Amino acid sequence: MPTYLSMIEIAKKKVNSANVIFSTGDITKGWIYSDESADLVTCNLVLEHIEELSFIFSEASRVLMKGGQLFISELHQFRQYKGGKANFQIDKNIIEIEAFLHHISDFFNIGKNHNFILENFQEWWHEQDKNKPPRLVSFLFIKY
Repeated sequence: MPTYLSMIEIAKKKVNSANVIFSTGDITKGWIYSDESADLVTCNLVLEHIEELSFIFSEASRVLMKGGQLFISELHQFRQYKGGKANFQIDKNIIEIEAFLHHISDFFNIGKNHNFILENFQEWWHEQDKNKPPRLVSFLFIKY
């Protein structure tokens, strides 16, 4: 039987730095971190599974220092418009994960409402996706 590692275990193996903290929790509930205690918050392929984004941006703004960065990477909305959903495979079973559609403008507007300015926006393709919609989208916000 194969052994599966959690994403947090994989991340801990890849990053060995005294100033990086890995933790788990429900990001839709109050975060355990102190006000202005972080310089980076990153959300990768998770926000599409959260129905309401405002709380996430609010907590990120609270815990980030002025000038801190919020990096977000998600399945591109174009894929969702065409019915694409996040999924994973265990053995031969494909499991779809509940997802909510957040338009690109939602990220911009919610970020602005929570003291963020957009520093960078990027769309990402895999090599096999030539002439197809982008697979991923990323946003880099700075807290002002």
